[in-house]
Amino acid sequence: MKEEEKIEATDQTGKKYNYWPLVLPVMVTAIVAIGVYVNNFWGLPPSRKPSDWAAFATYVSGTVGVAAVVATLMAFVITLKQQKKLIDSQSDMIIKQEQQLDLTRQQLEGEERRRKVELVYNCAVNIIPPVVKELERQRVMRSDYFFDGFDLVQEVPPDVNIHQTVGELFSDGGEYSWLDQLDKGWLICFGEALTGNAYRLGVLVSDCLYEAKELEDYFRSVIGSDNFSMIECAMLFKKNSVNSGFSRHQRALRIVDGKQSNPAAQFWHDLGEKAFEKPTE
Repeated sequence: MKEEEKIEATDQTGKKYNYWPLVLPVMVTAIVAIGVYVNNFWGLPPSRKPSDWAAFATYVSGTVGVAAVVATLMAFVITLKQQKKLIDSQSDMIIKQEQQLDLTRQQLEGEERRRKVELVYNCAVNIIPPVVKELERQRVMRSDYFFDGFDLVQEVPPDVNIHQTVGELFSDGGEYSWLDQLDKGWLICFGEALTGNAYRLGVLVSDCLYEAKELEDYFRSVIGSDNFSMIECAMLFKKNSVNSGFSRHQRALRIVDGKQSNPAAQFWHDLGEKAFEKPTE
């Protein structure tokens, strides 16, 4: 809280009210009432009758007592007003503290937002390009490299050209329909190997776009249309896999679910439906 706010609060709540203006009239009333009573009955011996003392008590309560009650009520009203001022002052301080907390929270959120955007731009410049190059390298690799790694040669139909590149398996003119003939286990293993790099790049770009949408054109330019088509196929293939986060990535990368406009994307979409069961709602 600012220093002037503290002083203002002290002025409003720390000032003590002087109750002597209420006490003095009661004292004067008591002196006058008792003086009049003594003046009228001066010289008489103290009474031994309870009725006389009862009459004296009634007299005192009717004079001094009434004045004391009135003064007490006035003091009570003054106390209530002071408490109201104190409550109002505390309410004002609470409101100002909440405003200060909101301002601090906004500053922290702004700083956190700035830090995230800074990390995204750093990722866009220093991380995305090498990952794209790795994907480019994979696209020109021959698919039989993966056959050897998974011992899939005997699973591939004999009329399939096993020397085609990985990129051709994701292009409209490629020969990829034979993948649908693989057993589910082999299909998942081979599909994961083929789509892994493209999928990871898609997730990375998607996370960046959630923090900095203005980088979409930059990413599409750096990645290229062929690589982005491969990313799209990879996302569609793994959309039903565990923790795929497809809905989030779909919105960021503008990927259409369901029926696809090109045969390759549609094939990998259907292949993913076969490989991974849809999660139950």
